[in-house]
Amino acid sequence: MRVGSGRAHSAAVNLRRAVFATFGVALVVAVEAVPRSLSSSASPVLVGYSVLIWAAIPALVTFGVAGLATLTRDVELPMWLVAVVAGLATATWVTWGVGDPWGSLYGLMLGLGGASAGVSSAAGWPVPVRLFATAAIAVATSLLVGLVSAG
Repeated sequence: MRVGSGRAHSAAVNLRRAVFATFGVALVVAVEAVPRSLSSSASPVLVGYSVLIWAAIPALVTFGVAGLATLTRDVELPMWLVAVVAGLATATWVTWGVGDPWGSLYGLMLGLGGASAGVSSAAGWPVPVRLFATAAIAVATSLLVGLVSAG
């Protein structure tokens, strides 16, 4: 955490990290929705709808925390912390939204996958490697959710 580097610089860094974390969550949610949408006639609509209902609120929470950190303390949050905020917001939102014991497990898996994908999307690797790693995490999360829900 860097302190006192200038509020504008801190805001730019925190918002960029929030974008990466939100991208990770949205990608995990979208990839997880694809298998369910294949059985539907409105597949792209279902994927978009899933991203809208499951990733929008966690995105707002993530951007809100990043913005508040800048406004109140003028700090640059580490990427892992921003991704954890996005993952926790996703897990909490999905758990509440589904509302049964399966929702807790479903939310936890999506939250962990989203946080991991967010960290990998902002890693210091070349862009193709970051994109591949982020997509691999999203696919692995989708497969894990599918295996758990089928069992």
